[in-house]
Amino acid sequence: MTQLTRNAVIYELLFCGTGVGTPSLEPVIIELERQRAPVVVISHQAVLRALYSYFADRPLKEIPHIEVPLHTIIEIQMGVTGVQEKRYKLMD
Repeated sequence: MTQLTRNAVIYELLFCGTGVGTPSLEPVIIELERQRAPVVVISHQAVLRALYSYFADRPLKEIPHIEVPLHTIIEIQMGVTGVQEKRYKLMD
């Protein structure tokens, strides 16, 4: 199994869980989709990559390579023309 394949499997497990007692992002995603006001998510980079890929409609295999820089706020807005993104650096 290649490193890319292992990473993709890890992120797939993060999305779906593996059974009873295994955490999954599915309930988090459902709750985020229900929100009407802006939401700030502070988390581990792996979780942020997985959430970003979902909302930006990126393929699962790209998740390990999505850049999520430290000290940066990524604003994602869903629109009729797709996802719009702005990045704000907090420290230089």
